[in-house]
Amino acid sequence: MRTVRSCLVVFVVAAAGVCAQQEPLAVTVRADRPGHAIPRTLYGIFFEDINDAADGGLYPELIANRGFDWRTQGPDGWTREWRGEAMGKVSLQGADPVHPNTFQYLRVECYAPGEGAGVANDGFGGIAVQQGKAYTLSFHARRHAGYAGGLTVRLETHGRSAGAPGAEPQPLGLLAEPRTGLLRVLSNGRGSRRRTAADLDRYAVIAKAVKAKHPEITIISSAGAAPEGPMFELAWSRLTGMKAELVDEHYYKPPEWFLAQATRYDRYDRNGPKVYVGEYACHTRDRKNNLLAALCEAAAMTGFERNSDVVRMAAYAPLFNKIGRTQWNIDLIWFDNTRAFGTPSYYVQKLFMNNLPDVLLPVEAPDNLAPLPPTGTIGLHTWETAAEFKDIRVTRGGETLYAFDPKEGTKGWSKSKEGAWSVRDGALRQSDAAVRETVSSFIAGAPWANYTLDLNARKLSARKVSSSASATSATRRFT
Repeated sequence: MRTVRSCLVVFVVAAAGVCAQQEPLAVTVRADRPGHAIPRTLYGIFFEDINDAADGGLYPELIANRGFDWRTQGPDGWTREWRGEAMGKVSLQGADPVHPNTFQYLRVECYAPGEGAGVANDGFGGIAVQQGKAYTLSFHARRHAGYAGGLTVRLETHGRSAGAPGAEPQPLGLLAEPRTGLLRVLSNGRGSRRRTAADLDRYAVIAKAVKAKHPEITIISSAGAAPEGPMFELAWSRLTGMKAELVDEHYYKPPEWFLAQATRYDRYDRNGPKVYVGEYACHTRDRKNNLLAALCEAAAMTGFERNSDVVRMAAYAPLFNKIGRTQWNIDLIWFDNTRAFGTPSYYVQKLFMNNLPDVLLPVEAPDNLAPLPPTGTIGLHTWETAAEFKDIRVTRGGETLYAFDPKEGTKGWSKSKEGAWSVRDGALRQSDAAVRETVSSFIAGAPWANYTLDLNARKLSARKVSSSASATSATRRFT
C-alpha cells in the first residue's frame, strides 16, 4: 500500500509594508569619488533558434521545410491534397536530386487527377499576406517519366483562392529600441550545458592552443547549467586556478532567488576570472512572463551594474517566442504571424540598456535602520485534499477586520491556479482532492498587521491517504 501525504493549510501572507511614519533616510551619492567604468558590453541579447525564432520568425521565408531538408522520415510541413476522385502518392526521394545543393526532394505521383492531386503548405502556423502586395514563389520542378499533366500553384484560404489581410510580424523591430552591447547566437543544434571534470581538463588544452595562435581572442568557459552546487563550485575552482578570463553562468530561477542575487557578486574575488551571465530569466510558479518576474530581474541587474568590475556581460534568454510554437515559456519578445510585442522583462532590459551609466558612483546610507513591520493578508491552501472553511474571522483587539459572509461567495478572494473554490452550506469549500496549487488569499487584507485569525476547517476527502479516508475537523486560531 502506498501512502501519499495530504494536508490542508491555513496561512498568513506577509508582505513588507509601512504602518507608521518612518524617519527620513539620508542617502549620499559620492560624485566626487567615481568608481570603476561600466563596460559598454554589460547588457546584450541572446538569440537561440527555439520557439520558431528563426524559421517562422526572423527568416522571411513563408514556406515551411521549403527544401525538404528537415531531417524527418516524411515531408514535415507539407500535407497531401487529394480532391474529388484524385488518386496518387507522395514521397521523399534522394536519388538524382533536382538540384545538386539538395539531398532530397518531393515526388508527387498522380494516378487519377480528380479535382486536383498535390500537396499543400500552410507555412509556420499560416501564411500572413497583405492584400495588394506581390509575393514571389520559386522552385525547381521536373516532369516524372510518363506524366503528361500540368502544374498549378495558388494561394488558398479555407480551400479557396484568396489573399488574407494582415502584416508580417516585426519582432526584429523591437530590438531597434534597446541599445544592446553584445549579441550571442546559439543554434538549435545546441550542445549540453552540463559540466564534467573531463570538460575542465579539455578546456586547459584548448585554451592553451587557442591563445598560442590568437592571443587577442577572449575565451569564455561555462560553469555549467546551474548557478550553484558541486559541479559549479568545481568549475569555478579549476577555472580560477587556470586563470580563465570569463566564466559563463546560467540561471533560470524563481523570484525569491533573484531578489537574493542583488548582492551575489559583492562577494566575488576582484582578482579572479570575470563573469558573463550568459543566460538568465526569472520565472514564477506558472512559468510565465509577468511583472513580478521582471521586477526581480531588475533587482538582480542592479547587482550586475554595481559589480560590473566583475560582471562584464549579461544576456537575458531566450529572445523570441512564436505564439503556438512554444518550447520555452519565459522569453523577451512574443510574436505571431502579424504581431510582435515585448513582455515586462523586455521593458526592464530596455530601461537598463538605454540608461547605462558611464561610471559607478559610491552610495553611502546608514546601516542602523529599524526593520519595517510585517503586514499581510490571510490565505487558504489545500494539498491533494478537499476541505471546507467556515466562521473565518480576522480581529485586532476588539475590532473585526474581516468576517466571511457566505452570501458574498468568493468575492474578494484571489483565483487559485488549480482547485475548485465555491461556497456551499455556509462554508468556503475547495472540492478538488487531486490538485496542489490551490492557494487563495483575501486580497483586501494586504495592509493588515497585528491581527488574529479564527476559523473552523474540515477535511472532506484526500487523495489516497490510506486504505480508507475519513473526514476530520478542527478549530484553529492564528495570531
